[in-house]
Amino acid sequence: LAEQPEYDPKKLAKQPIEAATDVYLNSTEGTSDKSGRMQLQFACRVIFYNTDKIRKLIITSGAYERSISVRINSLHREGKSIREIQELTGPSVASIRGYLPSQKTVYKMEKITVLAERLRKYRNRKNAVKKLRDIIMTENSEKIKDLLWDIPCIV
Repeated sequence: LAEQPEYDPKKLAKQPIEAATDVYLNSTEGTSDKSGRMQLQFACRVIFYNTDKIRKLIITSGAYERSISVRINSLHREGKSIREIQELTGPSVASIRGYLPSQKTVYKMEKITVLAERLRKYRNRKNAVKKLRDIIMTENSEKIKDLLWDIPCIV
């Protein structure tokens, strides 16, 4: 598979973590919990992830500190298995995994294929054509000529 040299997987892997943490730490009026952090259900509406994913990202960044997550992570750092942690704390195996920081990022994020780049360009072209079609259907011909210069040339 051909790769794109300008692709930075480490930078891309940090983006969702930073976004979730930023939203969580900067709550707006009426969205905060007792600790002053944004409630996870409100964070879901802002960045369109489910609560489990947001919690996992925030735990990975170190910003989420609830007694259960602190205890689970402490036991995990001590070398306890997930089954042992379950016996000591009570939550299900799935819940325990949810409270542990992410160990992986997106599969093969260090590589972007030529096909992936082609698909990105295709989506951009498709959006440009849709925008042009919408302009043609709603504007007069003189305005269309002016607006054509605003649509990016996507090759």
